[in-house]
Order: sequence, then C-alpha cells, then structure tokens
Amino acid sequence: MLTEKEQILQSLREYFGIKVPEAFTYRKVLRIDSDEYYYLTSFYGEGNRTAKVVIVNSNFKVTHFADVRQPLILEKPEAVTAAEAHGAIGELVWKPCKISSSPFYPFWRVSLSDETYYANVDGKIYSETDLDKRRPG
Repeated sequence: MLTEKEQILQSLREYFGIKVPEAFTYRKVLRIDSDEYYYLTSFYGEGNRTAKVVIVNSNFKVTHFADVRQPLILEKPEAVTAAEAHGAIGELVWKPCKISSSPFYPFWRVSLSDETYYANVDGKIYSETDLDKRRPG
C-alpha cells in the first residue's frame, strides 16, 4: 500500500505527465466548512523556471493548480509555534471567509482548552467571528 506522500506524488505525475521531484512539498488542509481535507502541494516544474501549486483532494485527484514564480511555503507563523509551545494545537484549515477566499491560501486554527483563534501565514490573528464574514469585493 502506498503512503500518503507516494499517492500524492503518483497523482501529480499522472496528471501533469512530467517527472515531479521527490522533494515536492505538501500540507494537509482541513476544509472546516465541509469536514473534508485536501493536500496543498508545491514543486518546481521542468527546468525550474516556474513552480506549480496544486490542490489534490482526499481521493488523490488533482482538482486545481496554478503556475507561480516560486513554490508555496506554508511555514507556521510565530503566533502558532509559540502557542504550540504552551500546549495548543495548530492545524492548517480553510473555508471561504474574511481570512481567505482561496483554498490556495489556507490559515492556521489554534486551539487551547476552550479558546480558539486563527492566524494567516503572515501571523495576523483572527477570531471565530471572522469565519462568518466574506472578504469585500
């Protein structure tokens, strides 16, 4: 049986018909509006001139992709790592809301006891009420 990473890699290679490097990055993201998850993956294309950011669903099928200048890096912001050092749980999540309107830009949910807040990749903090608001425009 293939590992999660091997299944994602196989899906990317089949979809794009190119050799996707073994060193591609991926993060599992929970869609909090449907309790399903997807994988946000990123890798340089052939010749390293552009990168691809790809969404692979929980059935390991490519659903969306974009060509970008650099691969996506989804490091935890300091607000999340600091909270985890005190026992909080940080999880990468997404739903269309004020924090992000695109599944290519998930954000972190930080939970400690009965307190929950959200942080985007830049470390800006949001509350639960921001999940119910859409971005203007």
